Amino acid sequence: MNFEIVWDTLPRFFSGALLTIEITAVSVAIGLLLAVPLAIFRVSRNPLLSWPVQGFTFFFRGTPLLVQLFLVYYGAGQFSDTLRSVGLWFLFRDPWFCGVLTLTLNTAAYTCEILRGGIQAVPHGEVEAARAFGMSGAKLYRRIILPKAARIALPAYSNEVIFLLQATSLVSLITLMDITGVASRVAARSFAFYELYLTAAVFYLVIVYGLQGAFRRVERRLSGHLRERPDAEPASLRGDPRQSCLAFPSLVMTGRAGPVLRPRPTGKERSLCLTPSPTPCPTLPYALLSGSRPKPAGLSARLSPRGFAPCLRIGWRRIMARRPGGFWLGPATPARAARPFRCA
Repeated sequence: MNFEIVWDTLPRFFSGALLTIEITAVSVAIGLLLAVPLAIFRVSRNPLLSWPVQGFTFFFRGTPLLVQLFLVYYGAGQFSDTLRSVGLWFLFRDPWFCGVLTLTLNTAAYTCEILRGGIQAVPHGEVEAARAFGMSGAKLYRRIILPKAARIALPAYSNEVIFLLQATSLVSLITLMDITGVASRVAARSFAFYELYLTAAVFYLVIVYGLQGAFRRVERRLSGHLRERPDAEPASLRGDPRQSCLAFPSLVMTGRAGPVLRPRPTGKERSLCLTPSPTPCPTLPYALLSGSRPKPAGLSARLSPRGFAPCLRIGWRRIMARRPGGFWLGPATPARAARPFRCA
């Protein structure tokens, strides 16, 4: 094995890697911009919108990418007179443009179906709740459907981006010197096929694992509300009847999202455990259902983007104030006003 030739061709490999990343980035960006409206048309009940998109995705998903590449690059030459008359021949005679155009249309078709699945997987209850608030049309898609669909479709879309990166190796067949093109050109002259294609594989592995790490961080950021906090209550203790205190009034939430307040015994004192909800709401009402103490008018909690607002109130009495290091729950009666205790 002769790796000296690999060392000599490393600059060409790096230039080919830059071309590969460039083609992938441009194709993914334009393909995603095309896929979003196509996915919305795809789920539309209007056949004039859904059927053309269905035919587009059927063709580009049902034919090999190499055939599509040859149709655009070599097939455009048969219509050179027409393309010259409309002023587009300078684009279709460029292999870079033909490669990017083919990859863009291909990834737009696949991404359209991925987003279609994400849109159809959005819970119907969330859509109905948004409509109850008066959202419809573009506002409904912009605020509710598309953000949720993007979060659902992100794992599948990351695979599509990686497949597209690997599919850029086909542009070497239309004279573009990407990673595979450099390896093929040098191997044809030196016959060092094993060393050169092994080097090309290493370049692809580095780029692919870099993309996987980036998408993994994005998925972790978007799914942070689904993970348990390190200081959260262990799952084995949830539902344990010893964790509840029937002597203290029980509080349940009447809204759909927000903090969950549960009684928890802490020795002689009794405190409330606050568990923040992953979906904060501006104002959430609570009802005091049972207990031996007098029932106040109700409990309301105001949430800010950072969590709880400075205080909670039961009726007109402040019972909790935000302090450095945690929340402090005050007494329910004036007689114990000097003895606050900390929320667990």
